[in-house]
Amino acid sequence: MFKEEAGTARVYLALSNDTTCTNGLYSPTNGINSHSFTLATPSHTPVVHPIPYLTLSPPADTRPTF
Repeated sequence: MFKEEAGTARVYLALSNDTTCTNGLYSPTNGINSHSFTLATPSHTPVVHPIPYLTLSPPADTRPTF
């Protein structure tokens, strides 16, 4: 079960103790395993470098000669 906190970058996630997804699961913040995640914002603006145009050539003939 999960819940996204409105207006923030926080998500709460709780897991049950088996595949029924109900045993030991009470709310998004209360379960057998409970976690909260916050989106990390980078401290700088990432730089995007363009990929140069690549020309692909057929492979060289590598068959052995006898």
